[in-house]
Amino acid sequence: MKTGEKNVDLAPQILDIDGFIARVEPFFEKNGFYEKEIARCTKQFGNIAHVWSIYESRHDPDDAKPFIVANAELTSQIDCKMQSKYS
Repeated sequence: MKTGEKNVDLAPQILDIDGFIARVEPFFEKNGFYEKEIARCTKQFGNIAHVWSIYESRHDPDDAKPFIVANAELTSQIDCKMQSKYS
């Protein structure tokens, strides 16, 4: 599908973890996919913590420039354990 294309039949896909892996694995095996957190900011308000994380994605870890820089936002109560693959 190209940007601006009209009359396209789109529908959401609901996938479990195994379904997601099966869908993206061939692409990642061919093109590579590496993510690395480059910045994080955590703010605490009482018993709630809000975490902003900025990360970059590359097809190869040695690529000069990332193909995307994006962010993720996490919110959790302090008494819950927050786990990340970046910790």
